[in-house]
Amino acid sequence: MLSNRARIHHCCSRQRICGDGTNLYVGGQFQTAGGVAANSIARWNGTNWSSLGEGAENGVQGSVYALAVRKGRVYAGGYFRTAGSVPAAGLAMWSGTKWCVLGSGIDFPGRDGITRVNALALDKRSLYVGGVFLRAGNKCSASIARWIDEPELTLLPPTPAYDGSFLYPLNGALGLRFVFEFSNDLRDWTYDPFRFSFGLGDQVTLRHRSTMPQNFCRGRLMP
Repeated sequence: MLSNRARIHHCCSRQRICGDGTNLYVGGQFQTAGGVAANSIARWNGTNWSSLGEGAENGVQGSVYALAVRKGRVYAGGYFRTAGSVPAAGLAMWSGTKWCVLGSGIDFPGRDGITRVNALALDKRSLYVGGVFLRAGNKCSASIARWIDEPELTLLPPTPAYDGSFLYPLNGALGLRFVFEFSNDLRDWTYDPFRFSFGLGDQVTLRHRSTMPQNFCRGRLMP
C-alpha cells in the first residue's frame, strides 16, 4: 500500500504504471510503498515493494507523471529537480543500479522552475518525450524530443565481390548514420567514406574497396 494522501498519476495519455513482465513500476507523488521509503516511484515484484535507489537518495524529489521501461531501464518523467542525488530536471533513467541523466537533459531557459515531462513513449530504438521545455540536449526542441539509445550494429562476415572489393552485410538502426573504419591490428584504421541511413532490422551491404578483407570493422555514429 502506498502512503496516506499519496497520488498515483494515471490517464490515457500519461502512463504512470508500467511493467516489464517481471516487475510493476508505479509513479506519482508519495513517500512510501508497503512501508518502504520510496520517493514518488516504486517497484512491485509480485511479493514486495522496493525503492529505486537507497536511503534518502531513492526515487525523485517531486512528482512522476510518466513512466516507460525497457531492458531493465526505467525512464521517469515528471516535475522534479533531482533523481537520487543526480540533478535532473523532469527526466531521468534508472539503469538498474543508479539514476542517470539522458545526455544534457531538457530545460526551459530562463524559467527552469516550469520544466516538466508529461508523457513518454518508446519504440524499438527511441524514447519520445513530451512536456514543458524548449531545449533537449542543448538543441532547440519545443515540447517534444527524441532520445536515441546507443545503436547496435551487427557486422556479418565479408564476401568477395566481382570487382575485387568486399561486401560487408550490416544490420543497423532506423535513421542513424555511421562512418565505417577498417583495421588489421586495431591501431591503424582506414576511413571509408560511405554513410548509410537504413531501416530497423533491414540488412544493407557496405562495399569496401580493398584487395583484402580487414580483420576489424567499427562503425562511428554521426551527429
